[in-house]
Amino acid sequence: MSKNKKIMEQLRLVLVLTLIAAFSGGILAVVNHLTEPRIKELERQATNEALALCLPGAGDFQKEESLPAGAGADVSEVYLGYVNNEPAGVVVKVEPRGYGGKISMMVGVTAGGKVAGVKILSHSETPGLGAKIKKDDFLQQAAIRESGLENPPALVRDGGKVEAITNATISCRAVVRGINQALAVAESFFAPADGRLGTEADGERGDGEG
Repeated sequence: MSKNKKIMEQLRLVLVLTLIAAFSGGILAVVNHLTEPRIKELERQATNEALALCLPGAGDFQKEESLPAGAGADVSEVYLGYVNNEPAGVVVKVEPRGYGGKISMMVGVTAGGKVAGVKILSHSETPGLGAKIKKDDFLQQAAIRESGLENPPALVRDGGKVEAITNATISCRAVVRGINQALAVAESFFAPADGRLGTEADGERGDGEG
């Protein structure tokens, strides 16, 4: 084969590969365009379900455009919940780092400073160990369900009453840290000048397995 023919063959191969890449890219772009609205809708539904679980009774939620001053480093989103146009509490999305990576979770706190619900959205913790942070056996402990600004949660080994999952202390401590960061956000919204939150009739609690 002459040198010119070899060059032509190489150019032809490059052209074919370029066309294949362009075609594949076009197909992916079309698929993404068609599926993006559905994905966003599913994400919106999942967020609404998590909000309702974390702050039961609230009929309307408003996402804050900016995080409050002093929000913990793991805080990513804050939603104010309302009942009859009156603030009922906040739901805070936090992403503390666990053993396997970030743990994405939502924590609801009433206007009276009580934890109303915890929802683990996603995680990369070890199956059979840290992954159990999603289970009711962990999230529905009284030390978590009945925690609040006046009695923030802490693991037993850290001087608190929250029982850690065996061989998953790092994962459990991350969840507790996320709850405490959510409590701090709630305090910034609802604590009056004297530093004491008011009381209100707490609604039905809502801790759940994800």
